[in-house]
Amino acid sequence: MKNSSEVSKQSEIFKQNELFKQNEALAAEVIRGQLMLDSAPMAVSFFDSDMNVIDCNMESVRMFGFSKKADYLAHFMRLMPPIQANGRSSARLFQEYLAEALKSGYSKHEFTRQKIDGALMQTEVSFVRVENGDEYVLMGYSRDLTDVYAAIEREREARETAQIYMDTSPIGMELWDEHMQLIDCNRQIIDMFGFIDKNAFLSRVKHDWASEHISPIFLQHAFDTGLVRYENTFTRIDGKELPCEVRLVRVIRDNNPFVMAYFLDLTDVNKAQESARETEKRAMLMLDATPLACFLVKEDVTAIDCNLAAVELFGFKNKADAIARYRQIFPLISPEGDKMEIPARFEWVNTMEPVHFEVMHKSATSGEYIPCEVTMIYLDYKSNPLIACYMRDMREIKRMVAEIKRREISEEEARAKNQFLARMSHEIRTPLNAILGIADIQLQKSGNSPDVDEAFLQIHLSSNILLTIINDILDLSKVESGKMGLTTRTYDTASLFFDIAHLNLMNISNKNVAFNLNVSENLPTALVGDELRIKQVANNILSNAFKYTREGEVTMSVNITAEDEHHVMLLIEISDTGQGMTQEQIDTLFSNETIQFDETKNYKVEGLRIGMNIANRMATMMGGKIYATSEYGKGSTFYVELPQKIGDKKPLGKDISENLKNFHLSQRSFQKRHTFSYEHMPYGNILVVDDVESNLFVAKGLLMPYGLNVETAISGMEAIEKINMGKKYNVIFMDHMMPEMDGIETAKRLRALGYHEPIVALTANTVLGQAELFLSNGFSGFISKPIDVMRLDRYLKMLVRDRQSPETIAAAKETSPTVVNLSNAVLESFLRDAERATGVLRTLLANPSWEDEDYNLYTINTHGMKSALANIGKSKLSAAASILEHAGRDKKVDRAETNLFLNDLQDIIKNISPKKETADEDKIGDTAVLHEKLLQIKASCENYMKKEARTVLAEINSYSWGDEVKVLLNKISADLLHGEFELVCEGIGGFLGL
Repeated sequence: MKNSSEVSKQSEIFKQNELFKQNEALAAEVIRGQLMLDSAPMAVSFFDSDMNVIDCNMESVRMFGFSKKADYLAHFMRLMPPIQANGRSSARLFQEYLAEALKSGYSKHEFTRQKIDGALMQTEVSFVRVENGDEYVLMGYSRDLTDVYAAIEREREARETAQIYMDTSPIGMELWDEHMQLIDCNRQIIDMFGFIDKNAFLSRVKHDWASEHISPIFLQHAFDTGLVRYENTFTRIDGKELPCEVRLVRVIRDNNPFVMAYFLDLTDVNKAQESARETEKRAMLMLDATPLACFLVKEDVTAIDCNLAAVELFGFKNKADAIARYRQIFPLISPEGDKMEIPARFEWVNTMEPVHFEVMHKSATSGEYIPCEVTMIYLDYKSNPLIACYMRDMREIKRMVAEIKRREISEEEARAKNQFLARMSHEIRTPLNAILGIADIQLQKSGNSPDVDEAFLQIHLSSNILLTIINDILDLSKVESGKMGLTTRTYDTASLFFDIAHLNLMNISNKNVAFNLNVSENLPTALVGDELRIKQVANNILSNAFKYTREGEVTMSVNITAEDEHHVMLLIEISDTGQGMTQEQIDTLFSNETIQFDETKNYKVEGLRIGMNIANRMATMMGGKIYATSEYGKGSTFYVELPQKIGDKKPLGKDISENLKNFHLSQRSFQKRHTFSYEHMPYGNILVVDDVESNLFVAKGLLMPYGLNVETAISGMEAIEKINMGKKYNVIFMDHMMPEMDGIETAKRLRALGYHEPIVALTANTVLGQAELFLSNGFSGFISKPIDVMRLDRYLKMLVRDRQSPETIAAAKETSPTVVNLSNAVLESFLRDAERATGVLRTLLANPSWEDEDYNLYTINTHGMKSALANIGKSKLSAAASILEHAGRDKKVDRAETNLFLNDLQDIIKNISPKKETADEDKIGDTAVLHEKLLQIKASCENYMKKEARTVLAEINSYSWGDEVKVLLNKISADLLHGEFELVCEGIGGFLGL
C-alpha cells in the first residue's frame, strides 16, 4: 500500500494538472474573444469607470489610420475636432455621452471624429455599460456614416434631377396616389392653370377641385386598366377655358401603384410641334410623350417614325412594325363596301397652317375600322419636308354621341309612354270609379234578391279584374322608371298567407280545382319586409296558376331557411296541375312581352301575362328571385325566395299551421285586418267636388252610411263660391282632373283665400308620385279612383271623427240607426247569438245556487254579447255586458243587473227581427226536397262552387220552414258569406246524419 505522503503528493499533482487545463481553456477563450472583436466590422473601444480609454479592437486602429493599438490609445483625444457641428466642445460632449451610458446603461449619438491625418469623419457612436467584476466598464461602438450620407446625397440629387425633368417637361404632369389624393405636380401644370406656386395649386385641387379636376371614376379606371385617355375643357384660376387632352397612366413606385396624369394643352399643339422641330431628340420625346397617335410621313406616303400611341391604336407589334406597315392602316374597302385608294402622294400647300379632317383608318391586325380625326402639320426636318400626322381615335366619341342620341330618343319615348299611361289611368279609372262605387252601394243594401246581389258581385269582381290589369301596367311602368319603392315594416306571417289564400279562392270559380295551403309550423310569428309587395308577387303567380288549371289542384307551400340570427330566407312554392309550359316558354316567362301562352287554347282566359314580369321585378327589388320548372301538359311549379328580417322569433306552432291548412284562423290572432264598421257621424259636413255626375253619385252613396251632411259641387269655381259664402266643411274631397280649373289650382286658390280645413284629392292618375304632388300643393292627402273605401274610411275617422269631443262621438253612437250598414247575414248572425245567449243566461238565473262551471258559462256568454253588441253599434249595452263579464270572472254576479241587461237585449232582438208573414200553404217546404237541395249545396261546397251553392240556398229560402231548419239555413248563409265551405259541409252532414 502507498503511504499517506505518496497519496498526498499524487493528489497535489492532479490538482496542478486540472488548474493548468483550466488556464489553457481560459486562455483559448480569451484568444477567441479577441479574434472576434478584432474582426468586427465596426470600431470598438473600452473605457473604465473613470471614462478613460483602456482598449480597442483592430478596426478602430484601421478606421483612424493607425497601425498599432498603442498608437490609437495614446492619441485617442486627438481623434476628435475641438468643436462639434452644434458648437459644443468635442471633449466635453464625449464625456457627457460616456457619463450618460455609465448612468443609464446605454447611449447613442452622432459624433464627428477625425482621422490621424485630420480628415473629418461623421460617425454614429453607441456606449454600453457592462460589469467587470465589482466595477463597470463601457464598450464604445463607432460606425462610419460617410457612405450613408453619400447615399442620401445621391438620392436627394436623383429626386431633384427627377423634379427638374418634371418641371422642364412641356406637358403638365401630376402624380396621384391610390387614395385619390394629388401628391405632386410639375411646374408646367401650375402655369397651365394660372397658379403662382405649387402649394396654392395642390391646396386648390384638394379642397375645391378634387372631383372637377380629374373625376374619381377616371382615376379608378386608370388604376384598374393601366391607361385612360379623354378630352376635357378645364377652367383656369382666372376663369379662362383650357382645353386639354388628358392621359392617365398607372406607374409603380416603391411597390405602390400611382397614376401619372399628363395634360396636353390643345391650344398650344402648333407651338409644341415647332419646338419639336428644333432637334431630333426633342421631336422623338414629343412623339412618345403625346397621347395622340402620330406618324412622321414623307410626301410619298411612307412613314419614317411614329410614337407608341400609334403602335397601340393600330395594333402593331412595335414601332418598327408600325413604320414598315404604315400603309396598311388605309382600308381598300369602305365600311359601306365602296372601293377606296391609298394616296400616292400627300399634296401639300406650304402655308404652314395645320389641316384638319376626318378619315376612316383600320387596325392592321384585327381589320376593325377606326374613325380618326387627323391633324396634318408641315415640318422642315433637315431641309426635307415631313408631315406630322396626329390621329385621334373617334370611336369612343362617336359611341358617346350615339349613346346620347339613343338616350334622348329613349327618354322621349319614356315621357310619351308616361304621358299615355297617366292619360289612360285617368280615362279608364274614371268610369271604373262609377262602376265599382255603384256596385259597392248596391251590395251594401239589405233588400236585394240573391240574383241581384250575385249580379252586382260579378260586376264588382269583373271590374276589379280590369282594375288589376291597369294596376299591373302602371306598376310595370313604375318599376321600369325606378319610381316604385319598398315599404318595410313588421307583419303577421300567418295573417299574410291566410289573406293570400282567401283572396285567391274566388279564382276557383266553377272549376273542379282544389286549393291547398301548407305553412311550416317553424315559420316565425312575425317578419319584417314589404307585406304588400309579397302579396302582389304571390297573387300574380297564384292568379296564373288558377287561370291555366282547369281541373286538379293548386298548392302553395311556405317555408324558411335560416340565414343568421336575425334574418331568414322566405321560401314560397306554388305548384299546379295545369297545362304547363315548354322550355322555350319558361325562357321568355319573365320578359317584357305581354303575350299569352297558347292563345288559341286559352282565348277565354282573363288577363294578361304581364303580371309575371312585374312579380319577377318586385322580387328582385326585395333582394330575392323567382324561378320555375314545368312539364308541358302536366303542370308548373314556381319558387320564390325572399330575404326577410325576423320580427318575432316565436314559431307559429302546429295548431296555427293546421288552421292555415284548413283555412281556419282563431278570432284572437287572425281577425281580418281590412274589415271595418261604418261609424255614425251626423256631426260631419262634407263637400265633394267633381265634374262627372256619376262620380258625385258614387261618392254620395259611399258616404251615405256614415250619416254625414254631404254637399256637392260640379266644378272648382262652384267650390270656391261656396267657401266665399262662408261655408266650412270638415273635409273637401276634390277631383284632381277637372276642366277649366283642375283640383290643384282650386286647392291653391282656396288656400290663398285663407281656407285651412282639410282638402283630400280624388285622382285616377296613379303613375306619378302622388304624395309629393298633392302635399306640396295644399292637399292633406289623396285617394285613388276607383275610390278605395278603406282609405276613405281612414280619412273620415282621422279628419272628422277624431277632431270631435268624446261627448259628441258618444252621443252620435247612441243615435246611430240599428240596422244602418248591416247586411242581413250580419243581423241574422247577431240574432242567433243573442237568442242563444239570452236562453243560457235566463236558465242560469233560474238556478239559485251556482258552481264554478255556471260562473264560467255566464262569463263566456256575457263576453260574447259584449262583442256582438259592439258589432251592431250598441256601444252602451256592450259596455254593460263588459261589466257583467268581469263580475262573472270575480264570481260576484248581480242578478238584478243581469235581468235589466237581458230585458234591454230582448228589446233590441225584437226591433231588428224580421216581421213574420203569414205562411202561404202552397210555399211550405217539402222534407224530401229539402234533403235533395242540401245535398246539392254540400256537393257544390266540396268543389268550392260558391255561386251554385248560393243559388240552391235561395231556392230553399223561398219556402217556409220550421225553426230548426231556419237556424241551419241561416248558418249556411253566414258560412257561405265568409267562404267557410268545410263548415257548410259539416253542418249539412250533421243535420242529415251523414
